[in-house]
Amino acid sequence: MKRLAIAALLSITMAFLASGCMWGIVKDQTGAGVPGATVAYTDASGGAGLTTTDAHGLYAFDIESASLPDWDVRWKPPPLPGPASIRVSAPGYAPVTEIRDTRYDDNPNASLENPSSFWEVQHFDLTEPEDNPLVYGYWVEEAQFACGTGQEVAPERPIQELLFKADHTFSVTWTPFERYKDYWGEYSYDPAQGRLDLTVTGGNNVPSDLDGSGAFSFDAQGRLILTGIWLGSPSDGVTPAKCGHRFTDLSH
Repeated sequence: MKRLAIAALLSITMAFLASGCMWGIVKDQTGAGVPGATVAYTDASGGAGLTTTDAHGLYAFDIESASLPDWDVRWKPPPLPGPASIRVSAPGYAPVTEIRDTRYDDNPNASLENPSSFWEVQHFDLTEPEDNPLVYGYWVEEAQFACGTGQEVAPERPIQELLFKADHTFSVTWTPFERYKDYWGEYSYDPAQGRLDLTVTGGNNVPSDLDGSGAFSFDAQGRLILTGIWLGSPSDGVTPAKCGHRFTDLSH
């Protein structure tokens, strides 16, 4: 038991040491760096961190700051290896929330004798916002609507990640894992008419019962309502197709 405990502790220590530095550049649609952008993460262990970009759009989380107390403004430890939810925002731009897989293997010469030799590079692109509330959410399914009656039912297996980006692309994932997406594509919308059309362009698991054309709206709580749109049944689902969804926003 003692050997197992020591081995587990060593494994955790090595994993932490391996997260030497995560850095990247936040760019605008012209490719220029965005100064003063906020980069915040939550990793798989529940750990969190926040930093801002410099005058050139560069940000960094480094292991050396982990020795500082968390009230110190220089305290910017990197996320642990594995999936992390990362939100990037800046005044005048549409915020971006993505699940990124941090591996800390971008330096082939890294070694545990030099923890700072491990690094992860994650770049982000921001675009000027448009009057498109779809892109401001990290949408998670909480209800479905039966065809005909519109009766609300609990999802057999809820969609855990519905993302719309400002470049008019979207993705749907039942169980987020690292960079995995079930399927993705392009969307068009008419805010005046409340019309939304989704066109699938690729995927790892594209449902056969998908219907991507219908209406969208937001209720008083800011939840996204899709009517006449069915994002499909999961591959292991057994219930028949429905005619709508309700999503809540977990990005705030």
